[in-house]
Amino acid sequence: MRRYKWLYNHVLKHHLLIYWINIIFLSVPGTIRSAQAQQLLSSPVEETPLNHLADWNDLSSCPPETSLIGPVGSDGTRITVNGRSTAACMRPDGTNHGPSMSWYKNGSKASAGDYHNGVKEGLWYFWHENGQISGHGAFHDGKAEDRWVSFYDNGQKESEGSYINGNQHGDFFHWERNGHIKKTLKYNYGKLSDDFKK
Repeated sequence: MRRYKWLYNHVLKHHLLIYWINIIFLSVPGTIRSAQAQQLLSSPVEETPLNHLADWNDLSSCPPETSLIGPVGSDGTRITVNGRSTAACMRPDGTNHGPSMSWYKNGSKASAGDYHNGVKEGLWYFWHENGQISGHGAFHDGKAEDRWVSFYDNGQKESEGSYINGNQHGDFFHWERNGHIKKTLKYNYGKLSDDFKK
């Protein structure tokens, strides 16, 4: 039992040390950060190389007191969330703050947007694995806000409607994959209205 506890503590300390070295190294301004970005671009990685991750260099300007974490960790392994490569501006306490992006295994973008104090904020974009846009809309305090549009993987519009404080509100239009209107639903602050159209 003592041996397993020692092994667990040793592995935990090793991972924490790597995490803090990464945070400190990434937070050094100027040429060291640029040198690390160049090293990451030239280092061999299984799956899709970094230079094939669509627009990953758009994350080069993190807000003050944050560091770019990902798409590759300090040990050279790909950082993934739900099977997708991920990079985000992060505070030392682990809170996402600033631009964030994720990619599919083939290197095409899956999502892009900003976090503010750990919650999604502003305009976000989402893509299908084939590169077609799958949707876009705004967040405010982590909740869907204003007009949202989604698309099928063939580029045809799938749905469109508005949100208020995370709740569907007003007319929501839905289309078939071939572009024919499927149905229109009317919502009142998240509740389906009695006078909706089919």
